[in-house]
Amino acid sequence: MSHYGSQNRMYHDQSSASKGDLTGTYSRSEVVHGGGNGYDPYQEGYNNTYTFSKSSGGGMLSGALMNGMMSGGTMSNGMGIQDGHTSTMMSSSGGGMASGMGGGMASGMSMSGGMGGGMASGMSMSGGMASGMAMSGGGGGMAMSGGGGGMGGGSSTIHQRAVLLQNQCQGYLKKAEYALQSGGSPADVEHYMMLAKESIVQVRNCAMDLRQLGQPNDNVVRTLEVCKDQLKVVQMAMTGSLHRRSTRVSTGGWEEPGRSFQDAIGWISQRKRLIETASWGDDPASIEQNVLSHQSFHSANQRSAEVDQAREDLMKNGDKGNLHALDQEWESLQKMSIGRTEQLQELKKIIQDISREIMWVNEREEEELMFDWGDKNIDTYIPKKQEGYSKLMSALEEKEKDLNKLKVQVDALLKSNHPASDKIEAYSDTLQTQWSWLLQITKCIATHLKENGAYNQFFKEANETYSKLQKEHETVRKNFICDKNTPLEDLGKILNGLEKEKEIIMENKRQVQHLVHKSRSIVRLKPRNAEDQSNSQVIVKALCDFKRDQKVICKGDEAILNNNSQRSKWGIIGPGGLDMSVPSVCLIVPPPNPLGTSLANKNEQYYDAIMSIWNQLYINIKSLVAWQYCLIDIRQVNSLTMTMLSGMHPEEYRQLMKRMETHFEEFKSCSYGSEMFTGDDKSGLDNQFTGAQTHYEDLVVQLPAYAGKLEAERAADQQNAQYLILIQQQQEQQLLLEQQAAAEAEARRLEELRRREEVKKVKKTEVRVVTKVHKKEEVKATKAEVVKKVGKGSSSSSSRSLSELHTLRLKLEGAEGTLSQHVHICLGDDGIRDCGLKISQLETVQRDVHLMNEEYVRLRQQILKELEGMNDPDKAQFLRSEIEIINQRLGGLESSSSAYLQRLQALKGLAGERGPS
Repeated sequence: MSHYGSQNRMYHDQSSASKGDLTGTYSRSEVVHGGGNGYDPYQEGYNNTYTFSKSSGGGMLSGALMNGMMSGGTMSNGMGIQDGHTSTMMSSSGGGMASGMGGGMASGMSMSGGMGGGMASGMSMSGGMASGMAMSGGGGGMAMSGGGGGMGGGSSTIHQRAVLLQNQCQGYLKKAEYALQSGGSPADVEHYMMLAKESIVQVRNCAMDLRQLGQPNDNVVRTLEVCKDQLKVVQMAMTGSLHRRSTRVSTGGWEEPGRSFQDAIGWISQRKRLIETASWGDDPASIEQNVLSHQSFHSANQRSAEVDQAREDLMKNGDKGNLHALDQEWESLQKMSIGRTEQLQELKKIIQDISREIMWVNEREEEELMFDWGDKNIDTYIPKKQEGYSKLMSALEEKEKDLNKLKVQVDALLKSNHPASDKIEAYSDTLQTQWSWLLQITKCIATHLKENGAYNQFFKEANETYSKLQKEHETVRKNFICDKNTPLEDLGKILNGLEKEKEIIMENKRQVQHLVHKSRSIVRLKPRNAEDQSNSQVIVKALCDFKRDQKVICKGDEAILNNNSQRSKWGIIGPGGLDMSVPSVCLIVPPPNPLGTSLANKNEQYYDAIMSIWNQLYINIKSLVAWQYCLIDIRQVNSLTMTMLSGMHPEEYRQLMKRMETHFEEFKSCSYGSEMFTGDDKSGLDNQFTGAQTHYEDLVVQLPAYAGKLEAERAADQQNAQYLILIQQQQEQQLLLEQQAAAEAEARRLEELRRREEVKKVKKTEVRVVTKVHKKEEVKATKAEVVKKVGKGSSSSSSRSLSELHTLRLKLEGAEGTLSQHVHICLGDDGIRDCGLKISQLETVQRDVHLMNEEYVRLRQQILKELEGMNDPDKAQFLRSEIEIINQRLGGLESSSSAYLQRLQALKGLAGERGPS
């Protein structure tokens, strides 16, 4: 997996490879002095260098003085040799030692006593090697001075012990070197070397103890390396000296090397020591200065008067062994110098590359930190920011590839144990921290885009909904106006339109409820404006983890907004009541949003008001419709007369009355809460309704008598009509007979004329004709008499048949009336007797029905015979219809009487069963 996190990891918690806290607690704009979380500024007028420290404050750059002068009191350690056996430490507070790279090293070491000679400060040593060392504490909070102070506890003691052991080791090595230079015994040299090795072992143990305690041990490890290098130099010097001694003993003619050889070896050792202890710049500018300084140093190493003089003396003396040793030391010095040149170039390149990436990340970070996530111009910046966010994520994907390549180079340098590995690693850790912090910011941006987009969409929808509700209010208020004078047809149209309008209003209801629900999850943006000074306490919520000056706020924690005067950072009161300064992009003002909630509730109240108006209009219109229908029914009932009622079917006028009652009940129901009717209006309509009921009841009560009267009049009229019809028929028949007689007389006259003409022509023929005429006249006379007799008989029989039919119909009506009296039966104590009485009456009715049936059969046969010779089709049709009607009524009467009789018999049996029990 990529060290710098893939695009997928941009949206998830990342596990950083940095030694510091890489959870996004560093901001370039939030650097503070001396806090372990930023860059210390350069101090004008001092030749200071800076390094990185990986402290618990987040793995940031911290200023630490490597050597030289440090304002405020660095400790400078010196070592002196007294009597060749003891070493003392001198500390000075309030000042430091200046260290030069090109012109030699100033040492805080003073040597006195011993051999009767002293050593001057500045490292001009006769026949010996200067190894003064200036130590200054950096990182981890440890400083050693005359006044004391720094880290307490076990780690501080271990650091102090390591410094003492280093000084002790250097003292033993000086003694061994002095013994070599003064020609001391090899046993003494070996003794001092053994003591120095023991000190180195103890320094290594100190480094291991610090690591086990979880404390930084970089200074102790560096001290260990310095001691090892010094031990190696002394071992090389000891090996060369012993080799020369053995060679001189074996040859017997060689003398000890001269002073020039010792000076050359000392000069080379000093130059190596300078290379080994040379500082490494903390930034591209200081590294460039290191490169320039080392170029001068390397140029100075190419020629040495001491080495040239020693080589010349050794060549004169023929001391090939020492000459070879000198050449090896010289070649070793050149390799070390070239190696430092290469290492400086590598350091310069990698630091430049990392710094360039840090600057790129910081630029992106600075841009996002300064962005205003308030509500100003939110319509404009949301789409632009979404596009910019997409571009940023694409750029991060590409940049991740570059960072992974850079990480490979860093790992290679660290693996090769580059002398400035701590600085490379610190820069790499800084880049990783900044990268992780930028990824945290991108997650915050994604949250802001989501929440601010929802904020913008909510207020758009809420305002649009309010405008729609205003239009609906105007529509309902203006388009549905009516009063008592509005026609019923128009009221129906208005009611239909109002019901359709309700569907549109209900669509707004769904939107209003949606906005009310959504308002509970809308963030607040007004407090992000510095101009907004809320009187109430504003709660903010962290979108990511943030750590500053040992103060931590975790993702999801809530805090109190204390100061929002700056756009990029806010002052808050975090968990535990700690005051913190946090980048504003890391914070969000969580729901609820009072403005959003108020607007949603306002829309809901507006909707309820519109629905209240709609309901009132609906009640008003429904009550007007019911009122109109009720008035129509009342007028219709009041217009009824006895004649109209008698001509209507009972179900018809009952339905009319029922409809009026239904509409009146609807009016009473709909008029409740109606604004169209006062109490007087309702009382007036109630009186009209009561009057219509009374009028109807009076008509219904009078209807049977009126119906009987009408029936009698109708029967009389019918009889009169039938009588008139019969008279008219008789007159028509008489006229027909007269016409036939006239026609026959005319025929006879014409025949007589024709006969007389024929008689004149043929007498024989006349006789025949006369005979035929007489016969024909006799036949005609006979036919005329028959016709007259038939006409008279037919007319009289038809009148008799009509009279008999009328009599039979009256009997049927009487039987039907008798039968209707037996429908309702009392089942009380006299139920059996009542049933028996009614059964007897029904049996009598049945007998009467049988008699009427027999009379009907006889009358039917009689009428059918009359119809065969009847010339009047209307009269024939009337007789046929009367026969059919009487037949149907007889059949119904017979079946009804049988059914009633069976029912009564069953009830009588049921009453008889109950009686004994």
